[in-house]
Amino acid sequence: MYGMVNRAIKDYLITRYGNTLWETVLQHSQATEESFLSMSQYPDELTVSLLVEAAKATDQDIEKTLQDVGEFWVEFALNSNYGALLRATGNTIREVLENLDNLHSRLVSAFPELTPPSFWCSDTRHPNTRQPDSEYLEALELHYFSQREGLSNFVIGLVSGIAKMCNEDCRVTLLRNRKDLTDHDTFLVEYSTSNQ
Repeated sequence: MYGMVNRAIKDYLITRYGNTLWETVLQHSQATEESFLSMSQYPDELTVSLLVEAAKATDQDIEKTLQDVGEFWVEFALNSNYGALLRATGNTIREVLENLDNLHSRLVSAFPELTPPSFWCSDTRHPNTRQPDSEYLEALELHYFSQREGLSNFVIGLVSGIAKMCNEDCRVTLLRNRKDLTDHDTFLVEYSTSNQ
């Protein structure tokens, strides 16, 4: 993965828990340096070790850590050189989710070895999933394709972070994942928007 991902994990830990905890994670992970260059490639195993050690140090399970880092990722990206690009993807959660592939296409020019995931949206086929008294007025299914496995909880956090960016509320539920013998993960995204 690109160093930008590892930098986001580092910033998440320092912002939420402080430098001391980050130093502990760094010491126990496979990292051989404290700083990560955004445009440099690092082994996926290094990123996984940072996440595993972060979960241990914060006394959380890995799923919760992935979700928290996914949500923080949006904040991190907004404060990076790519913040304007992210903001330009849309004003509502649906617009942003529908334009994530366009965003990734633009990033490939800056990160030539990037193998981004693919996202697409469809109208929900699960109307009974929502409760009749649900506060969420809209829903969609988000389809997530990736070469990397085990990132469902990161996507849940990412969608929550996008909702915050758009000043919307949402609930994200994993409907199906690759363990269900499909080629991708599918999420139900229920949301309320004030931007329409």
